[in-house]
Parts: sequence; structure tokens; C-alpha cells
Amino acid sequence: MSTAQEKTSALIAALWQKNRHIVEERIAVLAAGNADHTAMLEAAHKLSGALGMYGFPEASAIASQIESALHSGDVARIPELVTVLRSAIPAN
Repeated sequence: MSTAQEKTSALIAALWQKNRHIVEERIAVLAAGNADHTAMLEAAHKLSGALGMYGFPEASAIASQIESALHSGDVARIPELVTVLRSAIPAN
């Protein structure tokens, strides 16, 4: 890996550590299930983009599935998808 790539990877890792709590807050909105629909859609959409940026494509895809489920009104799937989403994000 080149020096520029190493610097970029280090910067992304530092941003992840700094902003992880925001990701956790957005997941909590989805997990609670009692937030308004717009807030849940916003959380899922932002998670999809952020998790992809931080290098977690599987988690990003799951967040996109949550967003799609919210758009289609299939809210019964949300709790299961949130569980899968949490498992797709590294613990540290």
C-alpha cells in the first residue's frame, strides 16, 4: 500500500472511532421502533452511506435493506435486520 493509501486508511479509521457513537445512535433509533417514520428513514439512509464510507459494505447493504423495508411499509422485518446490522459492524 502506498503512503497516500496508508494515510487515507488511517484517516478513515480515526474518523470511524470519532463518529462511531453517531452510528450507534442511528441504530438505536431503528431498534427502538417507536421513532417517527421519517426519523427512521433518515437514520437508515445515513447509515447506509456512512457505513459504506467507513469500509463496511455488508453493513451498508443491510442499512439499505432497512431503508427499503421502511419505504415499502414492511416494518415487521426491521428488528431482525437491525440485529443483522449490529453483527455486521466490528465491536471495536
